[in-house]
Amino acid sequence: MGLLSHLFPKSNPGHRVVQWLYKDQLQVDAKWSVPTPHGFKWWAFDRPQVVETIGELKGPDGMQGYLVSVRTPVATGVKMSPVVGTVLNTTAMKYSTLAGPVHDERTGDLSLCSLVIVHDQNEPTLQRWLGMASLLQLDAAGLLGPVFEEAGAGTNATSGHPESGHRESPDDLLNAFDQMIAPMGKMPSHWTEKEFQESAQQMQEAPSVLTTCDSQGLTAEFPHGRSTSLFRASATAPHPRYGNGLLVWQMFGLHGFDPDLGAELALNMNRKALQAQPHGYGLGSFSWQQDRLCFSSFFPNCIYQPGFLPLLYIAAACRAHEVAMTCPHE
Repeated sequence: MGLLSHLFPKSNPGHRVVQWLYKDQLQVDAKWSVPTPHGFKWWAFDRPQVVETIGELKGPDGMQGYLVSVRTPVATGVKMSPVVGTVLNTTAMKYSTLAGPVHDERTGDLSLCSLVIVHDQNEPTLQRWLGMASLLQLDAAGLLGPVFEEAGAGTNATSGHPESGHRESPDDLLNAFDQMIAPMGKMPSHWTEKEFQESAQQMQEAPSVLTTCDSQGLTAEFPHGRSTSLFRASATAPHPRYGNGLLVWQMFGLHGFDPDLGAELALNMNRKALQAQPHGYGLGSFSWQQDRLCFSSFFPNCIYQPGFLPLLYIAAACRAHEVAMTCPHE
């Protein structure tokens, strides 16, 4: 672990998660990584990924936490247009997993980003979420990058290590899709009616206005400006690539835009929520669906663990508040 030990002389939850990802979850080879001021950059194959702490902030539960970011480049030189925005909105944003696309207007870089607030109580769960986010980002970026290049909309963001050069073969970790994610995705969703019922019983009071459940999922409504924000966690909406799991989506009262402007708004929301200050947890993506601003995440079966639905519930309440504050004109 020598590569990172000098960066974190005083341990905190954010630093511990970054170190855990480097050493235990991703098992990064020092030959294919370089330290950054607050984490590391590594090459699992032909594109880099950056994992680091980027600041401190209070979490959705009000506790002081540390911002941990995972970012994977997709394409460079991307000039945003209504066509490009619509394509992103109907693909990477609509079918997001634990990351969403962020476009840097200054550089033209398009990346997949995840951002969470980690503290002592949620550290074990969030380190697992970020570990899966890292794998899903690498998989999705590897699929999206060539599409942008072939369409003439940008350059696939591949590169080599500054000293070790280009890897001849991918890290074994990239076999996770074929060996773990896809096979488990063919099983029924690991989230069951019993867990939805138990979680709903804990969520009958504020901050939700109303919480209900059925055999397929959990639904809640949160205060959102002059209206409410509808939140749904569903076990019956498989991902087109990763199969069964838990789809989490949240709809907001912001509407009245045409689809192009709606997609632009969603990308603007991603810039803040996925790289500066997460609304709840920055694990997923905003998009413009059914004439509404939405946020969605997908947790594959392979990341299942009982008991984390309340975390998503609290995050949704925080997100409803933050979006209402960000878009007060709704």
